[in-house]
Amino acid sequence: MVAIYGREGVNHCALLTANHQPVSQPGHCSLDAFQQWHKATRIPVHEFHVVDEAAWFPAGWVDQANDWMNPLGDGPWSRQLIDDGMELIHQTAIAPDTSMPLMASNANRWLKAKQGNAVQVYRHGNYLEVAVIEDGKITMHNHNHASSSHDVAYLIMLAYDQCTLAPESIPMRWEGDPDLATWTVLEQFVHQVQRDGSDAWQAYKVMLNQA
Repeated sequence: MVAIYGREGVNHCALLTANHQPVSQPGHCSLDAFQQWHKATRIPVHEFHVVDEAAWFPAGWVDQANDWMNPLGDGPWSRQLIDDGMELIHQTAIAPDTSMPLMASNANRWLKAKQGNAVQVYRHGNYLEVAVIEDGKITMHNHNHASSSHDVAYLIMLAYDQCTLAPESIPMRWEGDPDLATWTVLEQFVHQVQRDGSDAWQAYKVMLNQA
């Protein structure tokens, strides 16, 4: 089972660990309902959560997180170290301590894949992450609430512009929920829109790649 916690509750999907194939349709319930179900069944759950606010820093840079993150909110702030030595300082309203930030999990997986320079996208419902990977490092990584295909396309193209990337040579790699309208817009500008495997379950399946 993969569970993704957010302010609106818990999105979940049952998958086979061996091959990541789904055994159910994705579902949604309240946090209380999910925790009661988990307590009753004791089925193993890979837990992730959407962050409210977050920023990346080199590990060891930030001593007092509240001092650095004060412009984004009062805290409390949590920390998540990933394999390349970067640390995500983040704030989350609703998530158990046993869950991992989606941003940290995605960043770890993208860097481990070593697939070259790209704009990497993760879409799950209205949740969107856009990251720029250059020379084996993540040089930009944002999360947004994007409800329309127009907003998603804009945020992706903004990453190309802000990082001065050439859309004719730098691919966009899409993970998660399919979005034909966004792909159609992007294909007018980005020469390589890579969306293999995108389906209703992919946002959950990719989370097992490093769980």
